[in-house]
Amino acid sequence: MTTLYLVLEISALLLVIILPLRGPKNIKKKKADPMELSEWAIDENGDLQSYIKKDEPDHHHHA
Repeated sequence: MTTLYLVLEISALLLVIILPLRGPKNIKKKKADPMELSEWAIDENGDLQSYIKKDEPDHHHHA
């Protein structure tokens, strides 16, 4: 019975070592998505500011 456990342990050890070396066969290289810039930036005071000027009027309604 001890021999069986020893064989299983050695098999498991070899399996753990050999499988990562083979690696997956069909890996498609993913193209990187184009980087998108945000319209927000942090100014010298540490405040979050929108640096893109919008032509739209403010959506704040004053009563």
